[in-house]
Amino acid sequence: MPNNNKNKHYTLDIITLALPFLPPIYHSCGCLKVALNVFLRSTVKCFDDEPTAAATGTGFLTQPMKGPSPISANVVPLPQSKAQPEESRRFRFGKQTLTRATTVFADTTGVTLRDTDLRGFVCRKQTSAWMLGVERKVRGKLHRISISEFTPATKPGTIEAARDKAQAIMAELAAGTYLSPTDRAAMEARERVLVDLTIYSAPSFHGQENPHVRASTIESYGYAVKRMFLADVRMSDITPEMVRDEYRRMLSVTSPASASNALRSVRALWQSWADAHPAGQEPS
Repeated sequence: MPNNNKNKHYTLDIITLALPFLPPIYHSCGCLKVALNVFLRSTVKCFDDEPTAAATGTGFLTQPMKGPSPISANVVPLPQSKAQPEESRRFRFGKQTLTRATTVFADTTGVTLRDTDLRGFVCRKQTSAWMLGVERKVRGKLHRISISEFTPATKPGTIEAARDKAQAIMAELAAGTYLSPTDRAAMEARERVLVDLTIYSAPSFHGQENPHVRASTIESYGYAVKRMFLADVRMSDITPEMVRDEYRRMLSVTSPASASNALRSVRALWQSWADAHPAGQEPS
């Protein structure tokens, strides 16, 4: 009795070897299409009639591979990860808990410890120190703000103060009013300049704030204010009564057109200063 399983294996081997050449031949020859369809149908029917070979594991496709896999011999095993579980990076910040965690992650880079009491309050491993700070995403932008350094010698009160400051910073971030230390220092320096700005130096300030204004206009402003104010006074000290008194004095010594021109110059300079300094009030 012929060995049907062996014949099936030979048939399947022939089909497997011929697969790369079948598509172009199949599409180019109409007669071969019919013959190939009949052959494939008879082969499938033959396999369907006796499925015992596949069921018993003796078929061509189900026989186990003998010997080591050629692919597994070239695979380099990955080193075991020494990363700590995520739970060990989330806890309530305190002197003991932070000291223990910073010791555990002393040799690990890019570590961020997170406080469970205040979301966004973190302790980040930087190049040479651990920094308490804020890490919070607001309106799609991630903010990382350092507050104070943490060491084993840090007092518990410093941690609580950093937590309070982190809460205040996150409130400012949510309100859109937060300023970085650099921006805050620049704003304070600008405020000092505005407070000490005098009427004689106001034309130069006006030119800096309004670069589109012509140099001849800035020069005419300087000439007008020196005619109207005999003494150099701070912009913050000028009052409406002072302006009216100087205007009346100019009317007594010059034409109304010149006095009105000087008044317009003072108002323009005052408005430029008041726009930059909220404490300014426009003189009438």
